[in-house]
Amino acid sequence: RARRDVMGGNVGSLCQGLGSQVLPLLRQGTDVEASKAAAGAVSDWHAGQTLFAVLKAVLPLSTDQPITDAAHPVVVLWGDQWTYLEAALTKWWPSPAMDEPLTSAAETIGVGAPLLPVLLPEILKLLCESVRLHQLPEAQLKALRETIWKTQCLPADAARAAELFMAAVDSVICSLVDRRVDVLLAPPVLSAFFGMLSSALNNTKRSPCCGLLRPLILSRTAAIRKVLRMLCEALPVCNSQATVEQMLRCAVLLFGGQEVTGLPMYRAVLAESLPSICAALCRGLATQEHFATWECFVDAAELIYRIADGFPQDFPPALVTGTESLDGLVPSWSRSQLPKH
Repeated sequence: RARRDVMGGNVGSLCQGLGSQVLPLLRQGTDVEASKAAAGAVSDWHAGQTLFAVLKAVLPLSTDQPITDAAHPVVVLWGDQWTYLEAALTKWWPSPAMDEPLTSAAETIGVGAPLLPVLLPEILKLLCESVRLHQLPEAQLKALRETIWKTQCLPADAARAAELFMAAVDSVICSLVDRRVDVLLAPPVLSAFFGMLSSALNNTKRSPCCGLLRPLILSRTAAIRKVLRMLCEALPVCNSQATVEQMLRCAVLLFGGQEVTGLPMYRAVLAESLPSICAALCRGLATQEHFATWECFVDAAELIYRIADGFPQDFPPALVTGTESLDGLVPSWSRSQLPKH
């Protein structure tokens, strides 16, 4: 940023100077660090972290217009370093202490993607591949959340962007379900996953892709079944309040909105999940202390309200099934009170 100010904001000259003088040295240093890591030595990845910091520094400000020209100097500079972003996210073994350079690369992608929509297909493909390859891809999921939430789509581009994001979300769901046993034991990863989904499913005026992404994702009923299954498995056993809050907020978005009545196949998937959802909620309320906190309690209450409002016939028997799952944990006289309210 300082160098840009000194050069009077001339981005072309800045990128040329960085590309010819600074980045070649950083690439050499990163290559040395990668060789050390491949040989089993501990690498601090200072050069790699600095390389990715430079890529962030040349980006336009968040208040500026995103770059859509493939020939723009910043896009060209990013393209010249792409193999290093790729290697950090899919090939190099990160340091066990700080998860570098993977974390720095993912953060750079998360900041850069909304400002460089011309690179969106390549960025989403790289993030999905990284999620597939890593057991606990917290940084990648956070980067995808930033990309989905902050990418501004013009109406003419919204449909194409929605298709790209839908494919990415579908890929991530499949990858995480395949290793959900490990993911369920990692609250930060669960939180990042359901946070990403909440951004994609947002149904306010800020809904991604001019509101086109949410119905596309909800129409993928096989993926929604997988999400609901993970939710039901994680909710009653998760020991992190922040993660439970993310899961509950995502569940509220799944059970709210016009799609509940407007997409018959989606509604059927939600209806068949009700006994499991109610059982997970009841068990969480009965066994996890953080459900008693104001934030979790409000989110849980809103979820129950959304389900009862959207499924007035199916909800009462599902709630009875949920309370019956507490046999041995909660006295029968206490279990019988919840359905009455």
